[in-house]
Amino acid sequence: MTPTGGLGQARNRLPRLPPVEQALGAKVLYRGTMPGGPTLHAQLRIAGSYLLLSNEIMRQPEMRTGSPESIGGASAIYELFVEDADAAFQRAVEAGAKPVHPIADAFYGDRTGIFADPFGHLWTVSTVKEVLTPEQIYERMLEHFSAMQGSH
Repeated sequence: MTPTGGLGQARNRLPRLPPVEQALGAKVLYRGTMPGGPTLHAQLRIAGSYLLLSNEIMRQPEMRTGSPESIGGASAIYELFVEDADAAFQRAVEAGAKPVHPIADAFYGDRTGIFADPFGHLWTVSTVKEVLTPEQIYERMLEHFSAMQGSH
């Protein structure tokens, strides 16, 4: 499966993607740009996965999709497991990403953080720290959310 993310009109020339390129090693494999005009479509490779980006001008009204810019938020979060989530997150922020959720240890055994790229797409970088059973995750989830409710 290859997800497709939308690009808003203000960003239609698809500049380099420094946070994604530097933090996650993304490579732009293809860029379909009209002469003197907008980028209509691009294909990226990140690790062993692909991501497509399409300009909103290609969108059909019945599809009801859009860029994070036009819909007022992201409709998906792209998650990538990396060897060192702390380092990947830091590289992304240094390259201009906006931190959304700081790197932290999660109840399900991963060390994880979320950042937004310049287009508004959300990215999670994670490193597996503990391999837990479903029962252990469930118990930790109950503890985590009970603690959250108690603090409100």
